[in-house]
Amino acid sequence: MKAIIYMALSVAALLMAAVLYNEIVLDGPAERFGIGSVVAVGVLASFIVFGLVSLRTFRTRPTLIQNTWLALGSVALTYLAVDATAGYLLLARLSPPTVPDAHVHHRLIPGTRSEFRSPDYHYVQSVNSLGLRGKEIEPQKDEGTYRMLMLGDSFTMGKGVRDDETFSALLERKMAESGRSVQVLNAGVDSYTPLLSYRQLVTRLGPLLDPDLVVLNFDMSDLVQEVAYRRVSMTDSSGDVVGFIPPSPRHRGQGRGVRRFVNNHLYLTRLAQFYVGELGSDRRDSISVKNTVELAYPDLLTHTLAGDSLDRSEQWQDIFDSILKIREYCKDHGIDFVLTVYPWAHQVSDDEWAVGRYRFLRRGEIRVSDRSIERLEAFALRNSIDLVNVFPAFRAYDGELPLYFDNDLHWTPVGHQLMADELARALSPFVEPYVHCILGNRPVRREFSFTNLSAV
Repeated sequence: MKAIIYMALSVAALLMAAVLYNEIVLDGPAERFGIGSVVAVGVLASFIVFGLVSLRTFRTRPTLIQNTWLALGSVALTYLAVDATAGYLLLARLSPPTVPDAHVHHRLIPGTRSEFRSPDYHYVQSVNSLGLRGKEIEPQKDEGTYRMLMLGDSFTMGKGVRDDETFSALLERKMAESGRSVQVLNAGVDSYTPLLSYRQLVTRLGPLLDPDLVVLNFDMSDLVQEVAYRRVSMTDSSGDVVGFIPPSPRHRGQGRGVRRFVNNHLYLTRLAQFYVGELGSDRRDSISVKNTVELAYPDLLTHTLAGDSLDRSEQWQDIFDSILKIREYCKDHGIDFVLTVYPWAHQVSDDEWAVGRYRFLRRGEIRVSDRSIERLEAFALRNSIDLVNVFPAFRAYDGELPLYFDNDLHWTPVGHQLMADELARALSPFVEPYVHCILGNRPVRREFSFTNLSAV
């Protein structure tokens, strides 16, 4: 038993040393000793003291010490087993490899192939040499081809489905069936918001790919995550975002560290880490990239519920500012622009996403409100932005196969097919005049616009 105690004390001492090294040496003064680190050091220090007391009293009370350590060991092993099982079943940890980027915060790594397994899916994701999901393409488009560029987050990227099952790939095939020469490029990146998509468009993809149409797919998580990204952004004298603060050395090393392992595999510990960290900050300060992107942030979807009473005017203004900047870039470069909005599963029915929803939503409190959809529609109407609202199509779906996975929050192949079908109907009017002009040897952009796409 003494050998086990000595081993446990050694492990605890090493962990505490690692925490202190991160806090004192790697972190800057503003980051040192948050409440989570203080709690971790306190727990480890208490454990070390308990171990030393156990060793000192082992000779006089060996049975008591032995039984106490056996009980603690049993509890610890049970917790780890439950934690790891919950992590395997519930954590949305299967994200594609990304690298930090000063212009867009993070981006997919070009030329990579990643295999993902979960209880819901097993697939391989390919990223081409341009950093786009899917097959290789030439930056220079063929004459007579109408090129669509899809911007968005993991729904657009196609988390959970194969390269040829994303709605971008399906839309391209659907357009080809009608005889149109259309290319649909998938620029979706995990956890992107309109701000990051704007930076992605203006710093690289717009000049490189010369799209005819840019489609921004708005996600329900964007409202809160946009706040988090703006907090790590750099601005110019006029207040416009021009880049992002690079991650600290500590965060760059997380991929090989304990925290990365916890975030990817231990659901209960990861959740406790979030709530402990939240104790040291107010509700607003808890909106960080770490909390809203890496963790199952409890307030990520609150704005979609009837019980939400928070004033979100400032959050919406940030979103609208980013969307308008994308529209203005497109207008200045003769590019068509369309905004889409789609639902998360709890906004569709009680049957979809049956298990995973309770990572974000409390049982018994899922009364959906369409307030956010209406606000986005009103904004699009005021600014003459073409909007495709696919909520009606998703809510009217009555097929046998689910649109969303049970555990993972994303679309199944059926969900992507439905999205592709709706986009094909809504975007066809943008393509038809272009094809017409090409056939008449007059390759010009379309010269009309309409805003009633939400009824499609």
